[in-house]
Amino acid sequence: MARVSMVCVYKNRSTFKVPPLKSMERQSAKFELLLSDNRDGGYKSSAETLDDGGREATGDFIMFAHQDMWLGTNTWLEDAENMLGRLT
Repeated sequence: MARVSMVCVYKNRSTFKVPPLKSMERQSAKFELLLSDNRDGGYKSSAETLDDGGREATGDFIMFAHQDMWLGTNTWLEDAENMLGRLT
Protein backbone atom coordinates (compact mmCIF):
# COMPACT_ATOMS: atom_id res chain seq x y z
CA MET A 1 0.00 0.00 0.00
CA ALA A 2 1.21 3.49 -0.80
CA ARG A 3 1.91 5.66 2.22
CA VAL A 4 1.37 8.90 0.30
CA SER A 5 -1.79 9.79 -1.55
CA MET A 6 -1.17 12.65 -3.97
CA VAL A 7 -4.26 14.66 -4.91
CA CYS A 8 -3.97 16.93 -7.92
CA VAL A 9 -6.61 19.00 -9.69
CA TYR A 10 -6.00 20.24 -13.19
CA LYS A 11 -7.72 22.46 -15.70
CA ASN A 12 -5.14 22.06 -18.44
CA ARG A 13 -4.11 18.50 -19.28
CA SER A 14 -1.01 19.54 -21.23
CA THR A 15 0.33 21.61 -18.29
CA PHE A 16 -0.07 18.59 -16.03
CA LYS A 17 1.18 16.02 -18.50
CA VAL A 18 4.66 17.32 -19.21
CA PRO A 19 6.87 18.08 -16.17
CA PRO A 20 4.71 17.02 -13.21
CA LEU A 21 3.70 13.63 -14.52
CA LYS A 22 7.26 12.82 -15.57
CA SER A 23 8.59 13.72 -12.11
CA MET A 24 5.96 11.44 -10.53
CA GLU A 25 6.79 8.53 -12.82
CA ARG A 26 10.43 8.65 -11.63
CA GLN A 27 9.68 8.41 -7.92
CA SER A 28 11.33 5.61 -5.94
CA ALA A 29 8.36 5.30 -3.55
CA LYS A 30 4.98 3.91 -4.44
CA PHE A 31 2.16 6.40 -4.17
CA GLU A 32 -1.52 6.74 -4.88
CA LEU A 33 -2.37 9.38 -7.47
CA LEU A 34 -5.84 10.89 -7.43
CA LEU A 35 -6.45 13.20 -10.38
CA SER A 36 -9.40 15.55 -10.58
CA ASP A 37 -10.19 16.88 -14.02
CA ASN A 38 -11.86 20.27 -13.71
CA ARG A 39 -11.58 21.32 -17.36
CA ASP A 40 -15.36 21.57 -17.58
CA GLY A 41 -15.56 23.79 -14.48
CA GLY A 42 -17.79 21.32 -12.64
CA TYR A 43 -16.25 22.32 -9.32
CA LYS A 44 -16.66 25.87 -8.04
CA SER A 45 -13.10 26.02 -6.68
CA SER A 46 -9.87 24.06 -6.54
CA ALA A 47 -10.41 23.63 -2.80
CA GLU A 48 -13.72 21.85 -3.42
CA THR A 49 -12.04 19.56 -5.93
CA LEU A 50 -9.10 18.81 -3.62
CA ASP A 51 -11.49 18.08 -0.75
CA ASP A 52 -13.19 15.42 -2.88
CA GLY A 53 -9.82 13.85 -3.71
CA GLY A 54 -8.78 13.94 -0.07
CA ARG A 55 -11.88 11.99 0.93
CA GLU A 56 -10.94 9.24 -1.55
CA ALA A 57 -7.30 9.01 -0.43
CA THR A 58 -6.20 5.80 1.28
CA GLY A 59 -2.57 6.62 2.14
CA ASP A 60 -1.19 7.47 5.57
CA PHE A 61 -0.34 10.96 4.30
CA ILE A 62 -2.14 13.17 1.80
CA MET A 63 -0.25 15.56 -0.44
CA PHE A 64 -2.25 18.21 -2.27
CA ALA A 65 -0.43 19.34 -5.39
CA HIS A 66 -0.93 21.98 -8.05
CA GLN A 67 -1.06 20.86 -11.69
CA ASP A 68 2.31 22.41 -12.55
CA MET A 69 4.36 21.25 -9.55
CA TRP A 70 7.59 19.31 -10.00
CA LEU A 71 9.14 16.81 -7.57
CA GLY A 72 12.79 17.88 -7.68
CA THR A 73 14.43 14.51 -7.05
CA ASN A 74 13.56 10.89 -7.75
CA THR A 75 13.44 10.23 -4.00
CA TRP A 76 11.33 13.25 -3.04
CA LEU A 77 8.31 11.20 -1.92
CA GLU A 78 10.46 8.57 -0.22
CA ASP A 79 12.32 11.30 1.68
CA ALA A 80 9.02 12.95 2.68
CA GLU A 81 7.64 9.60 3.89
CA ASN A 82 10.72 9.03 6.03
CA MET A 83 10.55 12.51 7.58
CA LEU A 84 6.82 12.28 8.23
CA GLY A 85 7.17 8.76 9.61
CA ARG A 86 9.57 10.04 12.27
CA LEU A 87 6.96 12.59 13.38
CA THR A 88 4.14 10.09 13.89
